Amino acid sequence: MATAILKTISADVALPVAMIFRKSLNAGIVPRGRIIANLMPVFKKGDKHNVTDYRPVSLTSQICNVAESTIKDEPGEASID
Repeated sequence: MATAILKTISADVALPVAMIFRKSLNAGIVPRGRIIANLMPVFKKGDKHNVTDYRPVSLTSQICNVAESTIKDEPGEASID
């Protein structure tokens, strides 16, 4: 979901998304859709025809990124309440 759209609807989706995050944390299960990422090659420098001159970048959903940063930033148990 695009970041601009997510910001626009954030007030409406905050509670349901928080409930999903909490259920996932409590169960210790990450839904498959949240762990799948698209890998894109990004050119670093050198020869554009040389595969080793690219680095992989993992593209995940913005909601997934928020969940990860919330978990990573909390000492101990994450707080999504």
